[in-house]
Amino acid sequence: MQSQLTKKLHKKYRELFVSPEGYGGPEFLISPECGDGWYWLLDQVCLMITQYRRADKSVGPVQFSQIKEKWGGLRIYHSGGDETIEGAIWFAEHLSYSICEICGTTNKVSRNKKGWIQTLCGKCRKMVKTGGFLL
Repeated sequence: MQSQLTKKLHKKYRELFVSPEGYGGPEFLISPECGDGWYWLLDQVCLMITQYRRADKSVGPVQFSQIKEKWGGLRIYHSGGDETIEGAIWFAEHLSYSICEICGTTNKVSRNKKGWIQTLCGKCRKMVKTGGFLL
C-alpha cells in the first residue's frame, strides 16, 4: 500500500496499528502489505472497530500484528477484541475477494487459478500481465 494511504490509516486509527510488544518495539506501527484497492475496506473495518469500542467500553484494546494479502484475499491478524470484532474482520476479509486489490473496483473482479493468486478486475489483470503495475 502506498505510504500516503498507510499514513492516513496510522493517523486515523493509531491505536490499532501500534504493534503488540515484541514486534519491533512499543511504538512500531505496522503497515498493510497489500494493494491500494483495499484501502477503503481497511478504513471501514478500522472505523467499525473504533466506533464499536467507543460504544462498548467493556471491549478491550485491539492491535493489528499483520495485514497482508494471502491467496488473493485480505488477512488481518490481530490481538484483543471480542466476537463482534472478529465478525467485522472476517466480513472485511471475505469482501476482499470481490474487490480489485489494485484499483478497488467491484466490477468484473476475479481470482486467477495459476501462479500468484490475485483478486483483480479485468483492466488491472491486463496491466499486471504486461508489467504495468507493481503491487
